[in-house]
Amino acid sequence: MSHYRITLYIPSAEEKSEHHIEQSMIGFSSIAGGASRQDIHGAWLMKDGALCTEPVAMISSIVSDDTLPKATALARTVAQDIKVSLHQEAVLVTVDEVKQFMLV
Repeated sequence: MSHYRITLYIPSAEEKSEHHIEQSMIGFSSIAGGASRQDIHGAWLMKDGALCTEPVAMISSIVSDDTLPKATALARTVAQDIKVSLHQEAVLVTVDEVKQFMLV
């Protein structure tokens, strides 16, 4: 049986981000038995060329072949909620450090 690291990247500058972070931690923990949070900073270039940065919470869990579909479905649901409620252009989810999907 193979195992995979699924990671959801959540912008964490706003207070309401904590809801999404907790929802992800609880969801991944219920699917895989645990989850981890790592706080990082993300960056991108604005249309005018200026660099924009923001704090980001990486929520990760190790899942198996059996639990990957359920974890991916959870990540898609949370990512869609984040996109709408935090007014994000895109939300990144990776599996084994490779872009799985980005909701845009």
